Amino acid sequence: MCSILEITGKVGRVGAPVVDNRYRGQGIDIRLLAELETRAHAAGCPLLEVRDQR
Repeated sequence: MCSILEITGKVGRVGAPVVDNRYRGQGIDIRLLAELETRAHAAGCPLLEVRDQR
């Protein structure tokens, strides 16, 4: 299974979350990051680092 959330100690890292063009403008990005933040905090990570593709 592949995951975009990597948990390393006290830091959760998200690698380049991308929403398909067909689904943009629906708030999916905000809900996705909120869920990832919830999962990181549940795993004991107070920090969430988000990386983009640039």
